[in-house]
Amino acid sequence: GLRVPVEAASACAPCGLAYSRRVADGQGVRLCWNPEEQADLHPGPAEDPALAVLHLRRATGRSALLFSLGAHPVCLGKISRVVSADWPGAARNAIERHLPGCFAVFGLGACGDTHPWIATQDDPAALVPLGEAAGGLAAALAYAARPGDGLRCAQRTLHLGGGELDLAAWAVGGAIVLAAPVELFQSLSAELRRQIDRPVVLLSNANGWTGYWPAQADFAAGGYEVDAATAAGRRPGDGEALVAILVELAREVAAAA
Repeated sequence: GLRVPVEAASACAPCGLAYSRRVADGQGVRLCWNPEEQADLHPGPAEDPALAVLHLRRATGRSALLFSLGAHPVCLGKISRVVSADWPGAARNAIERHLPGCFAVFGLGACGDTHPWIATQDDPAALVPLGEAAGGLAAALAYAARPGDGLRCAQRTLHLGGGELDLAAWAVGGAIVLAAPVELFQSLSAELRRQIDRPVVLLSNANGWTGYWPAQADFAAGGYEVDAATAAGRRPGDGEALVAILVELAREVAAAA
């Protein structure tokens, strides 16, 4: 296909689109699927609010923006029969409206224990504020993104957590792009970012899907995601081991770039 030179630039900032759906109740956890309907629960903000972008810019013509944020795409639910890309699709529309000539691409960040603040309801109009929140910030970050030189990649396949994982990493545009076939809990992705001194564009459910990856502390509390992870062969500490390996891959490509 046609290849053209681009400048690659990246940026990252907090975006409070999501909440943590696991709410402690003194006897474990309850899952908050919809904050409006479950008024007795008081979920807090998600632990990893990072919205990261990688902007590929041509001197003239179109550009492309890869953006990543962790929140289940479940604004629509219940009895909704709308065929939709949910809030990521609305965010793409907002980005492309704010940045004419830009092709927006979404990568799902760590979403294992998060929902968007408007969740599991059946009104398509509710997609608009979520799309504007995420897409507007992504577009702003595209303007502010700082370029970086070099392109390096690495791949690793390993057996962990009851299955085989194909992991990949790239150093590009001053960012680290990480891909893994997991629904990572956000305490783990937040720890991942703390150990990498660059913007991290996290792509979960990539190269396959292996289900939920809770943090070690979450196993004691139990809950739907932990039950599913245990059934898949995951044990306490597997999530932390995965983070350590992803950090190794990130540092490998960063050192070579």
